[in-house]
Amino acid sequence: MVLYEQLSDSYRYENYPERTLGEKIRKQRNIKGLTAEELGNLCGVSKNTIYSYESNNAVPTSNVMKKIVNVLDVDVKYFEDDYYNFVLSENYTDYLKEWRKLLRVEELEEKLGVSYASYSSWEKGSFMARNTFNKIKNRLF
Repeated sequence: MVLYEQLSDSYRYENYPERTLGEKIRKQRNIKGLTAEELGNLCGVSKNTIYSYESNNAVPTSNVMKKIVNVLDVDVKYFEDDYYNFVLSENYTDYLKEWRKLLRVEELEEKLGVSYASYSSWEKGSFMARNTFNKIKNRLF
């Protein structure tokens, strides 16, 4: 029993599964020694919301995911999610501004299927929704 207590949290949780976003959140939360309630409080959501993420019944908004990444002190790339990798990247608004330079407003609306007003708000730092990201991604690739 004493040996078990001496093991670090990271070693104890090293073999936790990491197949899904929820499993990755749970593993990193446990490695940090946080309860779901503590992580929830630090991210502005309830412990039940954290449990929903961890059981893959819900996905965090971009704002909450940004807090989770910061609290757990992991790179967003660890979660292997194209949407979060894009909207939480340091260059998110720069990418959008570069795309706009390549297309006229009409082309932007037609090619991406979004209004210029929405696009403009993203350039100013608002996060696009996951379904919008997927729609744009499918249109571009």
